[in-house]
Amino acid sequence: MAGESDVEADVPVLSGPTPEGDITGGILPAGRYGTPTHSGHPDKLFDAITRLREWAAEQGLEWDMAPGPDGAEHGGCRIESSLTDPRVEPDMERWETVPAFRPAD
Repeated sequence: MAGESDVEADVPVLSGPTPEGDITGGILPAGRYGTPTHSGHPDKLFDAITRLREWAAEQGLEWDMAPGPDGAEHGGCRIESSLTDPRVEPDMERWETVPAFRPAD
């Protein structure tokens, strides 16, 4: 990927935190998501995302995207969830990650 990305780290909680400094609360939007499972090193996750984008194009789907103030496209909701606890499985080639991209309504 060319350029920079804004990244947020999210943790599911039972109740929202009190906003303080850089800590805020949020809710993921409801809807359908494309969710392939990537098995392997996180460095190869981009390949799985490329295949997801190709699949969406074949299906005629467009992603929930909007131009940001900088002119670059920003995803309405794109998340990546790790299914692997690195404390239990330190071999990154055995990690499983699920990218989830929300199509436009």
